[in-house]
Amino acid sequence: MRGHSLGQGCLVAILLLTSGCCTPFSPQWTRHEIERQTGAAPRDSFEFQLDGATMNLAKLAASRAGGEGGYLAGLTRIDLAVFELPSGSPLDLGHMPQKGWDKVLQAREGPFNLLVLVRTGGRSLRDLAVFAQGENQLLYGRQKGSLAPDLPSTLQSVLRTTGLAGLKEHLLSAAQNSQPPRSP
Repeated sequence: MRGHSLGQGCLVAILLLTSGCCTPFSPQWTRHEIERQTGAAPRDSFEFQLDGATMNLAKLAASRAGGEGGYLAGLTRIDLAVFELPSGSPLDLGHMPQKGWDKVLQAREGPFNLLVLVRTGGRSLRDLAVFAQGENQLLYGRQKGSLAPDLPSTLQSVLRTTGLAGLKEHLLSAAQNSQPPRSP
């Protein structure tokens, strides 16, 4: 009887430890991944995070200014970071840990490499992480909440037509009191 309880306890512990595990993407995680793959810290970065109480405050301000909150209303988290890569040290986006995420897009768009990972909530898109690498920069973006199902293809189109700067602006537009820019 005691051995049976111990066995059940171990099984429950294993299930709890492995359930819900996923790679915890964030600007800090991305910085560490650059260091892991290149052996050097990024030269410079721009980092922006909006979640929790700050996100609620932004939603409140957006709803008062625009009546609803527009695109921001369905989001619970926005991360954006752009890192200057160490000289001559490109990243291999395919070798980044992606546990618990589904790869929906990995493509080369002109001089850019693009990786889009998602997690779903039932049949809807709930969490998206995007990595776009140019010649000397890596852009990391994440949006969490109620997301448009065509968001991955929209991001690919934006990168193709406007590059990393346009992709950065598109991801930041979610934090402003406006609709995201339409893909050209």
